[in-house]
Amino acid sequence: MAQETPHDATPNPSQPDAYAGAAIYSKLLLAIYDLYVLRFSMSWIWRCPRRNITAQYRRNVGDRHLDIGVGTGYFLKKAQVDKRSSEIHLLDLNPVPLARASRRVAGHPTKTYEANALEEFPIPEGSLDSVAMSLFLHCVPGDFTQKGVIFDHINRVLRPGGRFFGTTVLAHGVPITSQARRLMAAYQGKGLFNNAGDSLSDLRNELAKRFDDFTLTTRGCVALFEGTAK
Repeated sequence: MAQETPHDATPNPSQPDAYAGAAIYSKLLLAIYDLYVLRFSMSWIWRCPRRNITAQYRRNVGDRHLDIGVGTGYFLKKAQVDKRSSEIHLLDLNPVPLARASRRVAGHPTKTYEANALEEFPIPEGSLDSVAMSLFLHCVPGDFTQKGVIFDHINRVLRPGGRFFGTTVLAHGVPITSQARRLMAAYQGKGLFNNAGDSLSDLRNELAKRFDDFTLTTRGCVALFEGTAK
């Protein structure tokens, strides 16, 4: 496994503070992440069973794949990405999830980047076949006009015709149960979620600015998107 040094370890004052939210993902939190977040919350709170995300991986993963906001690496393993890709790249601000996800694909050629997705990725232009950011954008600070820069960075590192995909929990424009609303507010208060202003229409607008070919669907209060780079 190759380890890349951060291209800029100092927070950029012009960008929202992504570092505060990323620091929450400790070894303790990741120990319960698969059970509580992916099995319980996804199915019963956000109403989007994890099989929908696994299916995205199976449809879209290419030979040289990048995961952004890696969590525990559950979907990489579940979709057997290590058997379908010759290179797996992992990008996250927090070294703890990077280490956990790397172990999930141990023995496979992997590069990790401790970097801020709001800033240009330390990855060569046009070098990747697919990029995923599952359950990630709702953790990124700022509104979608600020988060949208991540799509620019994705476009830069994807080859023409490369695939991108992801999921995010939305606060507006999707059906949200009272239980989901309460939990979302609690997570926002703790800094786990930064999606108080995130709407389906704003996400669609940011995608449409950058991609001619994309789909955007919802399941519960989760948006699922995927498309093709120009």
